[in-house]
Amino acid sequence: MADNPPIENGYQGPLPTFRSVISIPPVVNRLVLFSPGILHRINPFAGERYSVAVNIWEQAPLTTTAAEPPA
Repeated sequence: MADNPPIENGYQGPLPTFRSVISIPPVVNRLVLFSPGILHRINPFAGERYSVAVNIWEQAPLTTTAAEPPA
Protein backbone atom coordinates (compact mmCIF):
# COMPACT_ATOMS: atom_id res chain seq x y z
CA MET A 1 0.00 0.00 0.00
CA ALA A 2 1.35 3.44 -0.84
CA ASP A 3 1.47 6.55 1.31
CA ASN A 4 0.11 8.74 -1.49
CA PRO A 5 -3.05 10.73 -0.77
CA PRO A 6 -6.22 9.10 -2.15
CA ILE A 7 -7.11 9.75 -5.77
CA GLU A 8 -10.21 11.92 -5.91
CA ASN A 9 -13.33 10.70 -7.70
CA GLY A 10 -13.29 11.84 -11.33
CA TYR A 11 -9.49 12.36 -11.43
CA GLN A 12 -8.29 12.05 -15.02
CA GLY A 13 -4.54 12.72 -14.80
CA PRO A 14 -1.70 10.23 -14.68
CA LEU A 15 -1.49 7.86 -11.74
CA PRO A 16 0.90 9.07 -9.06
CA THR A 17 4.05 7.09 -8.40
CA PHE A 18 4.67 5.23 -5.16
CA ARG A 19 6.66 7.47 -2.79
CA SER A 20 7.12 4.62 -0.33
CA VAL A 21 5.54 1.24 0.23
CA ILE A 22 3.97 -0.26 3.33
CA SER A 23 4.18 -4.04 3.18
CA ILE A 24 1.49 -6.01 5.02
CA PRO A 25 2.45 -9.69 5.18
CA PRO A 26 -0.36 -12.20 4.61
CA VAL A 27 -1.61 -13.84 7.82
CA VAL A 28 -4.46 -16.35 8.14
CA ASN A 29 -7.71 -14.55 9.10
CA ARG A 30 -6.24 -11.05 8.63
CA LEU A 31 -8.51 -8.39 7.20
CA VAL A 32 -6.90 -5.30 5.68
CA LEU A 33 -9.08 -2.21 5.14
CA PHE A 34 -8.07 1.00 3.43
CA SER A 35 -9.69 4.07 1.91
CA PRO A 36 -10.83 4.04 -1.72
CA GLY A 37 -8.39 5.58 -4.14
CA ILE A 38 -5.30 4.38 -2.25
CA LEU A 39 -2.85 2.85 -4.70
CA HIS A 40 -2.07 -0.74 -3.82
CA ARG A 41 -0.65 -3.88 -5.30
CA ILE A 42 -0.85 -7.56 -4.46
CA ASN A 43 2.25 -9.70 -4.12
CA PRO A 44 2.32 -13.38 -5.09
CA PHE A 45 0.91 -15.65 -2.39
CA ALA A 46 0.71 -19.44 -2.10
CA GLY A 47 -2.68 -20.45 -0.72
CA GLU A 48 -6.21 -19.04 -0.80
CA ARG A 49 -6.84 -15.32 -0.75
CA TYR A 50 -10.18 -13.54 -0.91
CA SER A 51 -10.85 -9.95 -1.94
CA VAL A 52 -14.02 -8.07 -1.13
CA ALA A 53 -14.81 -4.63 -2.52
CA VAL A 54 -17.49 -2.64 -0.74
CA ASN A 55 -18.69 0.82 -1.73
CA ILE A 56 -20.76 2.82 0.72
CA TRP A 57 -21.96 5.99 -0.96
CA GLU A 58 -23.33 9.18 0.53
CA GLN A 59 -25.21 9.49 -2.76
CA ALA A 60 -25.96 6.73 -5.25
CA PRO A 61 -23.64 6.83 -8.29
CA LEU A 62 -24.95 8.07 -11.61
CA THR A 63 -25.92 5.24 -13.94
CA THR A 64 -27.17 4.89 -17.48
CA THR A 65 -29.61 2.42 -18.99
CA ALA A 66 -26.58 0.80 -20.68
CA ALA A 67 -25.27 -0.16 -17.22
CA GLU A 68 -28.51 -1.86 -16.19
CA PRO A 69 -28.90 -5.64 -16.65
CA PRO A 70 -31.21 -6.78 -19.45
CA ALA A 71 -34.87 -7.28 -18.45
